[in-house]
Amino acid sequence: MSSFEPVVLIYGSPADILHATLSLPVPSLFAFDLKSLENIVNLSPQMNQLYLHRYFLVLLQSIDDTIFHQLQSNHRIIRIYKKQNSIEQNFKELNQMANSFKQLTLDITNDIIQFLTHEGEKQLKLERISLVKIYYQQARILKEWMMTFFKAEPCHILLISLNSTQENLDNTQQGLQTICK
Repeated sequence: MSSFEPVVLIYGSPADILHATLSLPVPSLFAFDLKSLENIVNLSPQMNQLYLHRYFLVLLQSIDDTIFHQLQSNHRIIRIYKKQNSIEQNFKELNQMANSFKQLTLDITNDIIQFLTHEGEKQLKLERISLVKIYYQQARILKEWMMTFFKAEPCHILLISLNSTQENLDNTQQGLQTICK
């Protein structure tokens, strides 16, 4: 019994792909021209293949509308992301570009989690428990991986003893407000 394997497919020139700083938790493939892109998404799986690829396509270069609509209608492509990458001049724009790639990484990961969860639910209705376990486990692992992107940055540590009085708490609060201004 074959299961779906999410794969991020990145299309663009070598220079565009070089500047795309995506951290991806799943396998990724690169297509540098339209011919290779079409070959990858239209490749028929072998009969004994354990995994059927489902693609999350990142377009770093623009493509013709006709080809875009063909890709949208391909059942192997789950989601298409358009990302225009241009040469930036100043540090602020470079920082914004890095943040947008980080957001794109989170969006892709979230969409893959939703895809795996949805596939798990479909397999549960068909009572294919072994596939349900695979999809749910992959989704759980990706959720844990995604949480590493969110880092709490503490600004204060407040210790309150158990025998504090209201007056002590008020003084501490006023002191913190003074420090934080």
